[in-house]
Amino acid sequence: MSELSILYKEDGLVVVNKPPRIAVHRSAATANDVKFLLQELRNQVDCHVHPIHRLDRGTSGCILFATRQEWVPELSKQFQDNQVQKQYQAIVRGHAPETIEVDYALKVKNGKKKIEPQFQEAFTNFVTEETFALNDKHPTQFRKYSLVKAFPKTGRRHQIRRHLKQISHPIIGDVAHGDRNHNHYFENYFKNQQLLLHAKSLQFKHPETQKNIYVEAPFFHYFEQVIKDLREYSVK
Repeated sequence: MSELSILYKEDGLVVVNKPPRIAVHRSAATANDVKFLLQELRNQVDCHVHPIHRLDRGTSGCILFATRQEWVPELSKQFQDNQVQKQYQAIVRGHAPETIEVDYALKVKNGKKKIEPQFQEAFTNFVTEETFALNDKHPTQFRKYSLVKAFPKTGRRHQIRRHLKQISHPIIGDVAHGDRNHNHYFENYFKNQQLLLHAKSLQFKHPETQKNIYVEAPFFHYFEQVIKDLREYSVK
């Protein structure tokens, strides 16, 4: 694995552009993994690092770490209190609405069948940035896709992925909540096997000075290439 791309670094804070398919840290679900983002970053900056929030294994983009233990509670509280502004971008099935706010509570997965399922409030705003229509072997049939921006107001597990599934616009490459047919289409025609979800930007307050810090993560090559191909082959 090549060096991580550090987007922002000062005494006590580090933001990196997380590559896809690497877990932030070891867990029961990633017990067989060899590399983890936390240890890769620790080795690179040569000090202990503490993840302030999480990204799914398949999701790329901005993730914040603290190198000063005393700043962890303050930074974590900003995320818990929904004071952090987060923007994600995703490629989804279909032509999504121009704007839509999804207010849909998500069930907490506890893995114990005898326990009554619990639900957590979850809110996400979506804005469609661009739409595409690809001819599918017939002059009047098209496969439709959208590049959307997501602004989560809460931070539930798989929130963006589950909300997009709820409004029938699942993310391409999402094995758990996506559409197998469209995932295979992107594998065959665009050579893409990644989850097309990217944490594009992050804005939070410095725990000491309280100044706003804004960080933006460029797309990785595979994501850029998919957008380029969609634009090239989309019917005008």
